[in-house]
Amino acid sequence: MEKHAIQPSEFANKNLVSVEIEESIISIGHDAFRNNKIKELIIPDNVERIEFQAFSENAIEKLKLSARLEIIEKSVFSDNKIKKLDIPERVKIIERTAFQRNKITELIIPETVREIWTGAFWQNKITKITIGPHVNIIKGEYDETQPEGTFGDYGASFLKLYESNGFLGGKYTYNSKMNTWDFVEIPLRANSSIRIWSDETRKYTEETLKNLEFGVNPITKNVSMKREDGSFGYIEIKDALNNNYTVVSEGGRIEYFRNVYDLTRAGWALD
Repeated sequence: MEKHAIQPSEFANKNLVSVEIEESIISIGHDAFRNNKIKELIIPDNVERIEFQAFSENAIEKLKLSARLEIIEKSVFSDNKIKKLDIPERVKIIERTAFQRNKITELIIPETVREIWTGAFWQNKITKITIGPHVNIIKGEYDETQPEGTFGDYGASFLKLYESNGFLGGKYTYNSKMNTWDFVEIPLRANSSIRIWSDETRKYTEETLKNLEFGVNPITKNVSMKREDGSFGYIEIKDALNNNYTVVSEGGRIEYFRNVYDLTRAGWALD
């Protein structure tokens, strides 16, 4: 019988210097390989979930993540020696302190990522960041880490530029002499998953939701919603049917919620 999960703390504190994860593995429990001496790690593409602190406190320099990961959980790769980090295309959320205290200098964040929580890359010396548009930087999720340190030692000035640019995606490069960041915009790919408001969507939403909390656009079939503060958003109908609560707001901001409870807690009305 094939094994499909590595249990919590199963290989923790074993002085392992290398590990080969079987292709049949779908999930890796919390603290599974914590406090070892692993230097290189390949996560097979069948792995869908890696729980918190699973590979923390190792010596990982090279890391390849599973293509099926959607959430990188808190502190999962903290306290390692990762130098360059390429986040897979499917990832939507990077939780707090996920990669804190590494040696990351170059960071590639795809357009699919919608949330990066406070302290995710704390205590790294990141000088190159490729990032998609409208990533929501979640503040206040980790009391011991200031939001300014989320992207490492030079992250404060990066965050200011990213925000002043209207959250434009592109390549951000740190200029150590000037203590500033340079920016080159990267156009969205033709097959980009980023969704924007059309004139038709805006017109329908503003006219129809004056006195309603939500409604279905008869043309696009999108579920349009209204928040108490008067702001509008929508979920594509195919996402709603698949319990994928990705809200596209007026300004192009995209918010990802795990369930209806989180959606309504944030003020959006759906049911």
